[in-house]
Amino acid sequence: MIPSKMKNAMGLAEGVLSHDAPKQEMPKKMIHEMRIRKGKSGGHIITHVHKHPMHPDEEHVTSTKADLMKHVMKHMAEPDEPESADMAGMMPPSAGTQAMAGAVGM
Repeated sequence: MIPSKMKNAMGLAEGVLSHDAPKQEMPKKMIHEMRIRKGKSGGHIITHVHKHPMHPDEEHVTSTKADLMKHVMKHMAEPDEPESADMAGMMPPSAGTQAMAGAVGM
């Protein structure tokens, strides 16, 4: 058994050491860039690099070119930009988007 003075000291030390720093509010997760590379299986690996360093990079894997295009188009625009998903139907597609869609057979 631990003597009561030792227990008391350990309790005090634990209370001081376990004091958590005030929680910081995480910034919004925003993609700074996407890096795409070929995977060994023939698919693609997409790395999301976030604007704020508190958010680690994320990797996503696609198996087909169509899945790759869907993923890239889904994450191209931030929600507050005019090209966002809820505004996509209101704006005509650009020639580049039409060419890319034709290239992957969409």
